[in-house]
Amino acid sequence: MNQSDKLALKVEALYDELQQSIEKLNSEFEIKYSTLISKTKELNDITDELESMHKATGGITGATCNITNMIKQTNMRETIEMIISDFQKTINPLIEDLNTISNTAEKLQQAEQTYSVQNKQRLTSRNVLGLGVSFDPPHAD
Repeated sequence: MNQSDKLALKVEALYDELQQSIEKLNSEFEIKYSTLISKTKELNDITDELESMHKATGGITGATCNITNMIKQTNMRETIEMIISDFQKTINPLIEDLNTISNTAEKLQQAEQTYSVQNKQRLTSRNVLGLGVSFDPPHAD
């Protein structure tokens, strides 16, 4: 097996790896999409509740209301931190998949460029020698 054949196999393997990574990302996203939407809704609900708490304070009952609001805000802060943590746990594997896709695509691009350069050099050297042989790159099946 010559260098060009080895490189063609590498390119084919990288295409397969890229395809598998994309399929994995799609699958994980389909599974995690509802969780992400749910967590986003929870954050929106908390934001709405905080906004309504700030509008409700006033008068003599304001002091009592402020203490109650402070307790609610502390609880909400903890809830927000938990939601953000859950969100990160949900999204981090998707980010890893995207990094894998990006790295594989970069390796594939480099391998294709090398493959192209090698084949051009081989074709040029055949034409220079007067062989007049045209080159048809091998196709991966």
